Amino acid sequence: VCLANILAGNLDASEFNLENVVVVAPQGGDFTNPADAADWVTAQSPSATHRFVILVAPGEYQLTRAVWLPSYTTLRGHGRQNTVIIRAGGAPNPPYGAIVVLNSTTGSAIEDLRLRKDSGGSTNSAAVYVFSSTVRIENCDVSLSSTVTYGIAIYSLGTSYIDINGSYIFAEGNDAPADLANSVAGVYLEALSAYHGAEVRLLYSEILTSNMNGTAEVHKYAYGVVLGVDESNESLHARYSFIWPRARLTSDAYYLYRDEDGTAWLAYCYLLTQTNFDDGITRIM
Repeated sequence: VCLANILAGNLDASEFNLENVVVVAPQGGDFTNPADAADWVTAQSPSATHRFVILVAPGEYQLTRAVWLPSYTTLRGHGRQNTVIIRAGGAPNPPYGAIVVLNSTTGSAIEDLRLRKDSGGSTNSAAVYVFSSTVRIENCDVSLSSTVTYGIAIYSLGTSYIDINGSYIFAEGNDAPADLANSVAGVYLEALSAYHGAEVRLLYSEILTSNMNGTAEVHKYAYGVVLGVDESNESLHARYSFIWPRARLTSDAYYLYRDEDGTAWLAYCYLLTQTNFDDGITRIM
């Protein structure tokens, strides 16, 4: 492990064997690219008794491919203002040009960094893509900006369980089409089966979405959280959090969309919808 001074104060040595800590840094680390570090860790076969940390030093990291984060691995920065991981462009199929991908993983975590997805005019964009995985996102900024079509900050399919704690989630699609499958959402959760649930737990976090530009007379939807588009089983548990979608027309901003099988529990949350013509705020106790 290189850069021992970077490890100081940002790693619980009692929790992780230092041999299982990989340092990413512009220079002097084990890797200069978080995606390369994740590939190496995957080859080491992490497990519940053999966990890894990918510790990303302060700096800005431009990616051309996704970080495929394996099970029992934590991707950890040095604060959301200090460690920034960026990826531009989108892709027509999963994982939608994502920055971080979790595919059938268990016990993974993303902590103390900023993920910034700059999609430009690309379609089908996501900052984090989750498929049938368990992941914790803590003290992070996750942002996505798409100038032409839709964007989703955290896109989840399959039986996934996502804990979002103390984080800021932002998605912007300045001219997104007016249908649910092609809209702007902070978190999109779809279980794919009525027999297997999917869940997102939101604590002390903020979700802001915006679909404000384009032609005012055309419906362009913005959602905070989307729970399923079919007859599947998704749930949202939110406490002490703020959800704020913004859209052009009065009927186009929704803090929550759920199908008939979706369930939501919200406590001590502020729910705000904003359009050019109407503002509304609700506090859920």
